[in-house]
Amino acid sequence: MRRAKKVTRSVLPEIRLAERHWGESISGSLLEQLKELVKTIGISVAAGDIQLLDGRWYVTHAGLLRLARRKRCVGIETAAISEFCDRINGHYAFKATVFTSRTCKGFVGYGDAEPSNVSSLVRGAEMRVAETRAVNRALRKAYGIGLCSVEEIGTLPSPVEKRPPQSANGNGNGTGPKVRDRLCQIIRQHKLDPELVKAYAVDFCGTKTLRDASREQVENFVQQLADWAEKDRNALLCQLNSYSHTYMQNHWDKLTLFLRQPGAPLDNNLCERALKKAILHRKNALFYRTLNGAQVGDLFMSLIHTCELSGANPFDYLTELQRHSVDLTRNASEWMPWNYGKTLQLAPTPPPSTALAGAGPPG
Repeated sequence: MRRAKKVTRSVLPEIRLAERHWGESISGSLLEQLKELVKTIGISVAAGDIQLLDGRWYVTHAGLLRLARRKRCVGIETAAISEFCDRINGHYAFKATVFTSRTCKGFVGYGDAEPSNVSSLVRGAEMRVAETRAVNRALRKAYGIGLCSVEEIGTLPSPVEKRPPQSANGNGNGTGPKVRDRLCQIIRQHKLDPELVKAYAVDFCGTKTLRDASREQVENFVQQLADWAEKDRNALLCQLNSYSHTYMQNHWDKLTLFLRQPGAPLDNNLCERALKKAILHRKNALFYRTLNGAQVGDLFMSLIHTCELSGANPFDYLTELQRHSVDLTRNASEWMPWNYGKTLQLAPTPPPSTALAGAGPPG
């Protein structure tokens, strides 16, 4: 009896809030469905766990995550499905696995997103939308939620949908995002240089900047660019390359810095290669679990890169440091990557009992 009263007390506030929020659009059958959802899985209207769209209930991503927390979900794994991903066209696919317990083999869900099946409000974030959809589907499978999630559906026609004002180039009023998104899609699809396309657009519209162009001018340019790219991409590339001098003029100081600064390299490849090693190490190690682990990883990366700059073999160097740990502690300056070879010739061979002592990975 007490339990029934407790359930009633938890349901009534949610029903009243739903009636105030959606008014006449919520029917008696929808209220009954809401009552059952509140009783069985603890859905909360106040917390934003559920939405009413086009006469149907949809669960939200936040609601599913709160449900997973209440059910003590032990983990969620996501991974991109590379064979179904096309970054140029903005098409992404993800796989998500939800583990409800430590012995659970996992509930799998898949999600995809591309410009044609996402709302214009999140256009350009298709990768995050695909991951969210995969997580939502896996969570719904894991906990038996029969409702579709809001993030899994595309754009619903709604006369009350409010969008930020956009201009022809996406920064004023009107339906600008469609023009801007179409232009971005053309650039990705035909692999065009965005800077050269921008310079061509300014010249086509006859304005000082693209912001000064009218919506009609930008629409005409996008249409002309799409037609030209489809008919003769090579001719379009030649036209765009004719605007490369404008790009060079705008970036002349940066491009000619090596002429004014003695010793400055022509490129930044040395730093890029050095950073790539650290990124690959972090990726292969499946990231770091603790701050101490990250510091140890940084220490090893520093030693390895110093060995390479000094012409020493990193593996041999680290092995010898372990073999001569006692001598290293006494005089560390004699065991640097650039001079440890000479020190090694003079150092006595350590006894087998101390060789490689403590050479295991750091905890």
